[in-house]
Amino acid sequence: MRLNIKKVLLSILIASSCNNTCIAQSADEVVPHNRFSCEGALSSQYTFRTEISYHYMISQYIGVGTSFGMWKQYSEDNPQPRGNNWWIDEDDEKLMNFYLCPSIHLETPSVNLGKNIRLSLFTEPGCQMNIPYERICIGANSNPQKNDYTYIHSQNPQWAFFNLKVGLCFRISYHAGVSLGYNFSTTDIYANRRTMKYANTCFNELYPEKKKMHEAFVSLILYP
Repeated sequence: MRLNIKKVLLSILIASSCNNTCIAQSADEVVPHNRFSCEGALSSQYTFRTEISYHYMISQYIGVGTSFGMWKQYSEDNPQPRGNNWWIDEDDEKLMNFYLCPSIHLETPSVNLGKNIRLSLFTEPGCQMNIPYERICIGANSNPQKNDYTYIHSQNPQWAFFNLKVGLCFRISYHAGVSLGYNFSTTDIYANRRTMKYANTCFNELYPEKKKMHEAFVSLILYP
């Protein structure tokens, strides 16, 4: 009788252990479908960028979504367009714009680094769509007694550009993570200005040639 009781207790312990293991494995396999991130970046063209994004994770490794952001120049190493008696107003010298960027988020299986930290690689191709309009103030001193000011604006500029992010994602808990990476972009920060004209002068001739943009970024990721 005692032997039978011991066998029953042993069977219960084994069953309980197996059940807990299965539950833990199931919990690990749960995929959070909502992925939010807040990102900051610095670029090779003396701009900083901030954005917030959302991706719906179709699976653990694929998501689709969009970003909303803003970029702005913090320094300008090229001379501003100007003529003999006209110039761009100081408030409009540095460039900035807002954008939307639909993208696909692709992520590899993660590797456990210990202490509940998991590392994965990711890439994120997207299409950055800037606001295709800009209005700037031009100052002129054709009258020696006072300066005159007028406004000009862009006309049908290029507004869509290709982005490709690659980086490392550190998952520090079930609900949060941090990513570091590199972004390649065809964004032309002078696109709006290139279509402007003043006093028979085309601004495209005064701004530098188009360059590819290279960025380093860091972002905070949330899985609510």
